[in-house]
Amino acid sequence: MSRLLDEIRLCCEEVDRFIFKLLEPDKDVPILYESSIHLLKAGGKRVRPFLAMKSCEAVGGDPSVSIPIASAIEILHTFTLIHDDIMDESNLRRGVPTVHTVWGVPQAITSGDYLFAKVFQAVCRPEVVERIGYDRAVRIVDMIAEAMIDIAKGQTLDLILQSKIDASEGEYLEMIKLKTARLFQVSAEIGAVLGECSREEFEALSNYGLKAGLAFQIVDDILGLVSNEEELGKPVGSDLREGKKTIIVIYGLRRLPTRSKSLVTRVLGRRDASDEDIKKAIDVLTRYGCVDYAKNMALRFRDEAIASLSKLKPSRSRESLEELARLFVDRKL
Repeated sequence: MSRLLDEIRLCCEEVDRFIFKLLEPDKDVPILYESSIHLLKAGGKRVRPFLAMKSCEAVGGDPSVSIPIASAIEILHTFTLIHDDIMDESNLRRGVPTVHTVWGVPQAITSGDYLFAKVFQAVCRPEVVERIGYDRAVRIVDMIAEAMIDIAKGQTLDLILQSKIDASEGEYLEMIKLKTARLFQVSAEIGAVLGECSREEFEALSNYGLKAGLAFQIVDDILGLVSNEEELGKPVGSDLREGKKTIIVIYGLRRLPTRSKSLVTRVLGRRDASDEDIKKAIDVLTRYGCVDYAKNMALRFRDEAIASLSKLKPSRSRESLEELARLFVDRKL
């Protein structure tokens, strides 16, 4: 696992070099630059660009070809975080105040829009198009646009589920598939395309990205309850206060005894819920097996992701992808 972490760090350095060169300071409107790079400077795992680069390499491609596109994916991810924080009224992200908390909602929206434009500028730079070819550049732009449409659908479903009392497991899975897993999936797909993959390799990596992304989000939902603020970069129990219908909550609302269920419904969607009440709700969800249910679901998706890689030739890159899926589930659980 230490070798994987070293590989991710190297990827992070290469991607950040490209990103901060692309997002050069604007002397005329410095606030736009400062607010746009705020979350990028605060850290982040950079696992989506890593996934793109390793997918490229796993099908025999040169990973350096994928650096600009991998960087575009990270910029896209940051754009979604800025707008997501506005909608969730979140105050912290990656341990720092959210963009709208520092600069206000109008500027945060503008910063997100700016980053969205930079995504396509990164892909369409003349030197990038020359290296990957016009046809592939057009295909990748279309893939990113389609993924963004799905992410918007997923975000909309998330908002709908927050106000829905009887959300189902199927609705939750569809929501996280579109909102979260889709970006992992397109990262793997783009890497495969840049590596000039076969149809079978494309499908294998597409399925890997989807299933690994589902596992990642489920674990994120678990960590939101059982981790700590320092690790999360935001308060524990934020999802409960925001009324998020995670798989843990959905399972709990269907399985908990009436008295225990009331401890959850008392805080769900209440931003003024006390820390003590949040702790009681988390204790109930943990004690009655709701967290374990989610863990087992994440493990199943992890195993399905790894199994899909069997269609690729054995290589260090394939091993890295297998380890990445394990890392998604094993982190701090």
